Amino acid sequence: MAKEKLYLYLTRRDKTGMKLVSIFPAQKQMPPTRISSIDGMNIPTELGNDIQSTIEKNRMLFEPWVESASNFQELKESLKSRGYKNLPNSSSPIHEAISIPKDLESRPKVKQLSKRKTMLRRASKI
Repeated sequence: MAKEKLYLYLTRRDKTGMKLVSIFPAQKQMPPTRISSIDGMNIPTELGNDIQSTIEKNRMLFEPWVESASNFQELKESLKSRGYKNLPNSSSPIHEAISIPKDLESRPKVKQLSKRKTMLRRASKI
């Protein structure tokens, strides 16, 4: 059995297109679900802000959905069976979900870097 992935995508309200926003590893099987907010998805803050901004920019024509599938072809077949047309051929998302290595997570975070003071030299007229 292939590993499940959770696809976050935008579909046009008139069912004539789709934009893949991001792909996450799925903990469980999830049917196609329309979402109103990504707050409960435990997405890192910076990525979540970028995704929320994309959803807000496209909200007049597109609706956000999440669905789990083993691959992009399976997702496309699911969308076709629900009546969507003009689906993309590429599975490259707008926002990449980057996993942080374990050794970087355990390091202390730098809150603010100290500023380095420099002295400016005046041009001399010799």
